[in-house]
Amino acid sequence: MNRIMVICSLCVIFGFLTGCQESQIQQTQEVDISTISLKFKAKTLDDKNISISAKESKFSFNTDKEIVFLYLFDTSCVECKGAFGYLISLQEKYTEDIHTVSVGYTDQTFDPRLAHELLQVRGNLPLSYAPTNKILIDTLVEHLSIGYKLPLGVLFHNGKIIKYYQGVTPIEMIEADIRYILN
Repeated sequence: MNRIMVICSLCVIFGFLTGCQESQIQQTQEVDISTISLKFKAKTLDDKNISISAKESKFSFNTDKEIVFLYLFDTSCVECKGAFGYLISLQEKYTEDIHTVSVGYTDQTFDPRLAHELLQVRGNLPLSYAPTNKILIDTLVEHLSIGYKLPLGVLFHNGKIIKYYQGVTPIEMIEADIRYILN
């Protein structure tokens, strides 16, 4: 019995280390997103609004924070949902400096079990999941000229994309970029 528990634990740990897709971290300085035009609105699980708009490579969010971390994920990806613990600790550590938003894609309209599961793992992070969220994901993937791999984390400073992280990414890398922006 202990052997089975050890094997299951190793599989879960390996899954978190490898993620749904291979990880790719890029600076977006060479990527031209000057043609992006976006107006995205969604409701969070606790019925608050998420509003993201973009025009001529400048993004706006419904927050007054200068740094925004946008986490895009597929609700069927176990590793994607496993990252919420790290995102919560990041948000708690930099409460005054960063706003974290999670937007999930699902092909289902509403699943009460999935909603309950996401409520359990998201802590106090704003989280939306819906089939219509794919519009935001598709727009960013197209304008960043990257393949469709989730999770996708995008770090913004004053409305500009600083970096994106494709695949499960060590939280230390994201935190180092946040500290760099803050200094």
